[in-house]
Amino acid sequence: MKEYELNKPDFSVIELIHRGKDAYVGFVRKPNRQKYNKHGNLRNFENLASIPISNLEKEWSKLSIWLYTDSYFTINSPFRTARWKNDMTGFPDVERKEKNLRYLNACYVDLDIGRPNDEMPEKRLTISEAMNIVSSLIKREEIPQPSIITQSGRGAYLMWLLCEKGKPENPPLAWVRTIDLYKQINKAIGNKLTAVAWDKCAHDAARVLRVPGSFHSGAKRFVHYDIQYDENGKIFFYSLEELARFYDIKIKENDSPSNELKILSLVENPTYRKTKNKGSSPKRIKGLKALNKKRIKDLITIEKHEGGFKKGVRRRRLTVYAEFLRRLSPEKTTLKEVSKMARNCKPPYPSDSTDPPIETIVKNIYSGKPGSVRHWSNPALCRELRITCELAKKLNLITIVPPEITKERKNKPGKREIEKQKRHDAIFEILKVDINMSSRKIEKILNENGIKGNHSTVNKELPEIRQELLQQKMDEQKNCFALIDRQLEKQELSQQF
Repeated sequence: MKEYELNKPDFSVIELIHRGKDAYVGFVRKPNRQKYNKHGNLRNFENLASIPISNLEKEWSKLSIWLYTDSYFTINSPFRTARWKNDMTGFPDVERKEKNLRYLNACYVDLDIGRPNDEMPEKRLTISEAMNIVSSLIKREEIPQPSIITQSGRGAYLMWLLCEKGKPENPPLAWVRTIDLYKQINKAIGNKLTAVAWDKCAHDAARVLRVPGSFHSGAKRFVHYDIQYDENGKIFFYSLEELARFYDIKIKENDSPSNELKILSLVENPTYRKTKNKGSSPKRIKGLKALNKKRIKDLITIEKHEGGFKKGVRRRRLTVYAEFLRRLSPEKTTLKEVSKMARNCKPPYPSDSTDPPIETIVKNIYSGKPGSVRHWSNPALCRELRITCELAKKLNLITIVPPEITKERKNKPGKREIEKQKRHDAIFEILKVDINMSSRKIEKILNENGIKGNHSTVNKELPEIRQELLQQKMDEQKNCFALIDRQLEKQELSQQF
C-alpha cells in the first residue's frame, strides 16, 4: 500500500498531451479476469470512462480509483463519447475509433524492450541501453528529439507533441488526410528504431498508452513520464509539416495539414445507399419481434405459475399481452389469443359491467393513436408483473428479469471459455494416468470423448496443465510429510508421559 500512496495516477501529463479543451480523453484498463466479447474472443481491454478534457482535474479524484493498475488513456482526443454509460464507473463510455477523433496530440513509438528471456537480442535491452541508442540516433539526426520519454514498466514510449505552426496550445485537427500523414510519420520514425525493438503494429491514431503513475502488474513497476526541455526550458513541439519534411514525406500544397478547409475540399464525398422510406428503420423491427416473442413466452410462464391472472390485475396483464402481440400478428389473431388468456383468468374476464370488453382493449392498441402502446423496459415490466430475482430464477424467465440477474448473466463464462475449461479438466485427468503422454494421444482421446481440441491447442495448453499437476503432487507430498511429522510428535509426547 505504501508504494501505491507514493505513486498515484497523475493527470498533469495527460493535460499536457490533450490540449484541445473541446474534446475528450478516453480511459481503459486490462481486465482483472478473463472477459470475452460478443464474438467469443478474449478482450484485451475493458472500457472505463470518457472525460471532457476541460473537466479532467475536477473528475480525477472519482476516476483515479480505477486507474491504479494496468490502465491506459487515448493518446489522441475523440470529439464525442459513446451514447451509453459504463456499467462499472458510471461515466460515459469510450468511443475509440479513428473516425471519431478531433485532435492529433502526439506522434509516438512503442519500444518492446526489457524482456531478458526473449529470443530477439533487441528485446533483451535494458531501458538505459535503449536510451543510449536513442540518444545516438538523435545526435545523428535520424530521429527528432522526443518531447516525452516514458518508462512504461517493462518497455518504453517515445512521444513527439504536435501543434499547429507556432501555436503549442493548439494540436492539429484530425482530418482524414492528417490521420493518414500522422500514421506515415509514426512508421517513418519507427523504421529508424528497429534496433530498440520498435512495435511495428503500433502506429494507428486510436492507440492507448499507459496512464502516468499507474502500476504495471506484469513488470511490477510504476509508469514514469519524463518531459524533455530545450536549452531555454521549453518543451519540444512539432507540426506535422515539420516531421513530414524531416522524413521527406511528400505533402501537396493543397494537402497541407494546417489548412483544414483545403483538406476538407479534397476529401471524397461518401456515398450512401438511398433509403426507400426516409425515417424508417426496416431492420430494427426484427429485433423488436424477437424481443416480443421472448416476452410472450415469459408472460405465459408467469400466467401458468399463478394459475391464471387474478382480479385486480387481469385487465392490465391482458393489455400488456396485447401490446406484445401487436408487433407479431394482425388484430384478429391478437384478439383470439388475448381472449384465450382472458378465459383462463380467475374469474374469467370480463366479469363486471365496468370491465371494458377485450375487443375494445385490442382495438385501442391497434388504433395507432399516440400513447396507445407503451414501450416497456425490462425493469418496468418486472415492477408491473411483480417479478423478483428469486421468482425469475425459479421460473427460468428469459428476458423479463430484474437488472441484477441481467448483470449475473453477462458475467457468466462464454461458450469458448466453457469449452476451454472442459478441455483443461479432461487433459488434467488424462495426465494423472500418464504425465508424459504425447499431445497427439491426448488429442485422440479428447476427440473420442467429444471434447473439442486440435493438436496445436493441446500443445499450447499442455505445459501449463502438466505444471499444475506436478504442483498438486508436490503439495500432496508436503501435506503427507506434515501429517507424518505431527504423528511422530504425538508419539514422542505420549512416550514422555
